[in-house]
Amino acid sequence: MASVRAAMADVSEWSGEIIVVDNASTDQTARVAIRGGARVVAEAHRQIARARNAGAAVAAGRWLIFVDADTLISAALLRRSLAELDSGECCGGGARIDPTHRYRSLRVAIRAWNAISRYSGWACGAYVFCTADAFRSIGGFDEELYASEEIRLSNALRRFGRARGMRVRILDETIVTSGRKLEWYGALGTTRLVLRTLCWPGGFRKRRACELWYSRPQRSSEGSEESPKKRLVESTPREAGVRVDRSVAS
Repeated sequence: MASVRAAMADVSEWSGEIIVVDNASTDQTARVAIRGGARVVAEAHRQIARARNAGAAVAAGRWLIFVDADTLISAALLRRSLAELDSGECCGGGARIDPTHRYRSLRVAIRAWNAISRYSGWACGAYVFCTADAFRSIGGFDEELYASEEIRLSNALRRFGRARGMRVRILDETIVTSGRKLEWYGALGTTRLVLRTLCWPGGFRKRRACELWYSRPQRSSEGSEESPKKRLVESTPREAGVRVDRSVAS
């Protein structure tokens, strides 16, 4: 949240608010967010799409930006996103992921994703921006999905934009996001869980098939991390949203 607030302070041409969705967290998410000046919305059903939609439902701004709780953004990225939306030629988009990570396997995966994202127009779920009009016209994030909802949204935004002469943009500016899943599961474990979801019939529509997004390995009493196949604990997704209005002073 600190990076979002710092970026907003540096982009004085526009004003907005920070909305944090507490998606049935078991920590101090709500208290920390309120202390940081954010508006907190509770969503009891643990699902990424529902959490994001819950934040958008209370936002009053013309533009929406969805930022994952483990993601850092810059003022340059925020300014570019808002400029694209303000142009009237862009209905939404996303950003590239910074590939400079200490894990080689993650660097390779990020570079591959950045190429796919740019070619397909798919926004990374860690950072999505769009007009509120487009978001509500396409029905927001698909709540039948427990993962890949950002891809479904990106495709819907492209259709919305195509019908109105607008585009979806994947920006060159980057986000920095967590590599915690690779730390938890390792390269092979992460690959196994992704393949499990892909091979499971209707996998993205079943939370139990989406362990990678909703669970994490539990450490044993000796402090060593057990196999994710043996013991799993729930990992709570939290979303920070930025609602942006055109500043009255600008």
